[in-house]
Amino acid sequence: MSAYKWKTGFHGKVKAELAGQVFEELEQTVGLTPQNLVNASRCETAPMHKAFEWDDAKAGEEWRKQQARVYINHLEIVVDKANEDIPVTRAWVQYEKGENYENIMTVLSDPVKSNSFFEMGLKMLNDFKRRYGEVKEFAKVISEIDKLKGGE
Repeated sequence: MSAYKWKTGFHGKVKAELAGQVFEELEQTVGLTPQNLVNASRCETAPMHKAFEWDDAKAGEEWRKQQARVYINHLEIVVDKANEDIPVTRAWVQYEKGENYENIMTVLSDPVKSNSFFEMGLKMLNDFKRRYGEVKEFAKVISEIDKLKGGE
């Protein structure tokens, strides 16, 4: 059995070691998938039961919020209809942690919001670098990340 811990900043409702044990057992039996994990956690005495919202009224609303996120994240802004060479981008973005989205043009035109958006993107790139930094096929990408302000 391996040792487990949650990623920094994540506060699971169950201990990481317990989750790891459940994940290992599922992997060895039916396979570790989100659906299998939910199924294995339905019983109130199941180790991962308290990790999930079982109130259908609340869970239904959370699903609708997830659907809304998908729509928000997939809407792109058309900068110039006459010039298809101009790339399109997501119309609504989050420039800081939380649920609030703002129009990309608003964010980019405000120096404080734009800087926050850049820093958020840079953090994601550095996370990519930490995760895939040893993969030789990504060496060029990692090199470009290092050239950015704040590259670790």
